[in-house]
Amino acid sequence: MEETELFCKDGQQYAAVELWADGKLKSVELAVREGGGAGPQPPRGPVVVLDSVRSGAGRGPATDFYAKVIGPVFEVLGVAHEYVRTSSADSVRELAATFPRASATTVLVMSGDTTISEFVNALGSGAGVAVFALPLGTANAWAHSVGLGTPAKALQAFVQGQVRAVPFPLYRARFPSGYSLRFFIVLSAGLHANLLHLCSAERYQRLGVERFRAASTEILEGYALAERIRVRGEGGTEQLAGLYAYFALLNTPHLEETYIPSPLSDPLVQQLHVLALESELPRDRLRELLMAGYSTTRGSQLSAPGLVYRDLGDSFTVFVENGAGDRVANELCVDGHLLNLVDLQAPGDGFDGRIEIDVVPASFGLEALVPASMH
Repeated sequence: MEETELFCKDGQQYAAVELWADGKLKSVELAVREGGGAGPQPPRGPVVVLDSVRSGAGRGPATDFYAKVIGPVFEVLGVAHEYVRTSSADSVRELAATFPRASATTVLVMSGDTTISEFVNALGSGAGVAVFALPLGTANAWAHSVGLGTPAKALQAFVQGQVRAVPFPLYRARFPSGYSLRFFIVLSAGLHANLLHLCSAERYQRLGVERFRAASTEILEGYALAERIRVRGEGGTEQLAGLYAYFALLNTPHLEETYIPSPLSDPLVQQLHVLALESELPRDRLRELLMAGYSTTRGSQLSAPGLVYRDLGDSFTVFVENGAGDRVANELCVDGHLLNLVDLQAPGDGFDGRIEIDVVPASFGLEALVPASMH
């Protein structure tokens, strides 16, 4: 059991008690007892709680974090709020369509990264929203990268006022068809994208985080993993070119709590790092380099034969030059959105593998709430 003191009020101490097993939340309770400690200072203004009930391990009677903890805590603190529990694939989009509102609004997103991405992509410019992540998804890359940790620790920071608003670091990927996506964690081709596509198969859906390791074995043993990719900067300068088994543009250091593939990434600085592993690497060495992310520490350097890791800035063009004949070679993943370049072509044209990357301007007006201690 892990107990996190949330706040103290009127001589009563309020704490969230979480039971975790194998990286999954098994139960949560609100404990109330006599005692002292830090007082509450929740942010002012309108609050919306978006509960993506199918994220992570889902919500059962024992793990309903809103019913067990957030709802009662907000009642004690007098925090007026709107609670939105997802009921369909359209719930997130429908909520986003209600912004902007009369006042700037804090949206607590109880989910993982994909729900945040769905919400961000459904918002219009000038929405007047600050997003705060309560990590209840599978990987929770954003929350771990900004230091929010468990749902209880995130809520503790929120109700004690130990958070600050920063511009949300958003990038835009534009495809040949004109379709675009905003992203803030990762855009990948090759092994990482193949992995997420394969993990969406029914046989992997019940495994939680473990499915990533199981599916990676299948890919390493059976996929070609030879992506022909070039990257050109804004002035046309070639920054990268080769055949890669793994190719990822990363904004966050973490992709999971203990997996840090991009140790030099700062999630709050608009600066994408590329991590690419050459296809000529032996499969056992490729696996070794991928697994090294589980022992990497933030701030460390990455250097090895066949490994490319560098800062690409925030605006450039990626060319995926695999042709239209192999759908697996054209699989992409953008913050959990599974795409295929074959399906993103302009009508009537030949195959075009361009992906234009740039920054979503600050005028878009989206903020993120992060721990006040994060610089």
